[in-house]
Amino acid sequence: MYLIANISSILSSFIVPILRSDVKCFNNDCYPLVFGLSTSLMFLSNIFFLAGQRFYKKDSKKENNAIFQTFGCIFSAIKNRLLHSSNKKKTSHWLEYANTKYSPEVIKDVKIFCKITKLIMPLTMFWALYKQ
Repeated sequence: MYLIANISSILSSFIVPILRSDVKCFNNDCYPLVFGLSTSLMFLSNIFFLAGQRFYKKDSKKENNAIFQTFGCIFSAIKNRLLHSSNKKKTSHWLEYANTKYSPEVIKDVKIFCKITKLIMPLTMFWALYKQ
């Protein structure tokens, strides 16, 4: 879906100016054709999206959802660290406190997620200030 959105964005940047300038309506450039075509294609894409809904894979278990696992692991680690702060048991990483509820693979993935998040957070501030 993301690929199709990017392809359509690239194609529209070439096709829309051609349609606007070459097709004449109301003795001027034809903006109604361009916006009407864009709107109708967006409406058509929503119809296709809804028509294919029965083919979507649905997993109703929250345990298999990556977002629930990630934030569940983070909150579990924080909670266990606060509850067991009096223990002298040291771990190599604060996320290791979630090992009672989450597998080592999930904990490793959440560690990578946290490292990536630390890298991306300054970028959002940069782009927000750059686009001002």
